[in-house]
Amino acid sequence: MEAKMTGYGDVGNTGAPESKVEAVGSRVHRVIDKASDAAGPLVDQLATGAHQATDRVTRSASQASQAIDSAAERIKREHAKMVDSCSSYVRKEPVRALGVALAVGFALGLLARR
Repeated sequence: MEAKMTGYGDVGNTGAPESKVEAVGSRVHRVIDKASDAAGPLVDQLATGAHQATDRVTRSASQASQAIDSAAERIKREHAKMVDSCSSYVRKEPVRALGVALAVGFALGLLARR
């Protein structure tokens, strides 16, 4: 005697072909559910691992971004100091600064021809 199955549209096994198809469909649904239940923890582990990896990459990228921002700020400050220093030198020694500029320009011109 076959047991009456419930769930997923089972109407039991009355011997009719449609009922047998429904019974097989119900069994397939149960197998899928069992496989899903078994795979659930693995999928959860994989998802957790993916989230952790994403967090590590995000932290690393954030740290790198902060380091780059800090270096850029230092470079800007040093650039401003150099510009101020050069401007101050040109104001104090305009003739000498003009001579240095001419000499550097002449040397660069010679190098550019080669």
